[in-house]
Amino acid sequence: MNNEPKWIDTGRIVQRYRLSGQGSQTAVLIHEAVGVIESWNAVVSDLFDYRTLTFDLRGSGLSEKIIGPITLDDHCDDIARLSDVLGLGRFAVVGVAFGGAIAMRFAARYPDRVSALIAFGPANGVANERRARAMEVANETQTGGPRLHPINIDSLFPMELRDHSDVFESWRHRLFILDSVSWAATRRLMASLDTAADAQQIKCPTLIVAGEIDGAQQPSVLSELASLIPNAQFKSIRSGHSMQVQTPRLVANTIRQFLEERG
Repeated sequence: MNNEPKWIDTGRIVQRYRLSGQGSQTAVLIHEAVGVIESWNAVVSDLFDYRTLTFDLRGSGLSEKIIGPITLDDHCDDIARLSDVLGLGRFAVVGVAFGGAIAMRFAARYPDRVSALIAFGPANGVANERRARAMEVANETQTGGPRLHPINIDSLFPMELRDHSDVFESWRHRLFILDSVSWAATRRLMASLDTAADAQQIKCPTLIVAGEIDGAQQPSVLSELASLIPNAQFKSIRSGHSMQVQTPRLVANTIRQFLEERG
């Protein structure tokens, strides 16, 4: 990348961000729960003719940490404030996994700001019968750290997508340097998600994308989710959970095609 991330005090939080590109269209890219700005590097390089905003979510990377309960609305309001401070105007909002759930809530909460929505494998909580245990795991993680209950790496980053060992190892290593309090708060939030409720409030042009080998989200579930959004499109691609890391060119092409079709 030819520009380094910066920090800004938005009045809500101190947030690490990067604006790239010089295009007339702007895309705000939201990383997954274990992601950071750099998770989008290869996609941003391919979208060189778009203006893109990437950032570390609250509690992720080098942005301000989470110190109490966190909600999707908190994340959305952080993004709204950041975009105001940077003077972005209307933009396409794009998210992956947990970031996809945030993107959906943002489109529902701030319809006048969003020109289009693309959600890659948006997170959708856990089944009711598993929710209590998920909350226990989150609480134990807060005191025991991310190694206590590690995520299933093979499920989220399948072997066939590990052609570039440095990319995989960088992604894997990030799992063990997560801030314990922030990660626990994020796990509690993810366990309680209900993106179906947001789906019915979304009015902008929308694309829901499933990863065909994503161990966390089944394409059939995401197809049903897309059916709740008026006039939304659905497609599946050969990718896993952290799609922008695993198949960046495929993700960039998917973003470009959808946005170009809508002018």
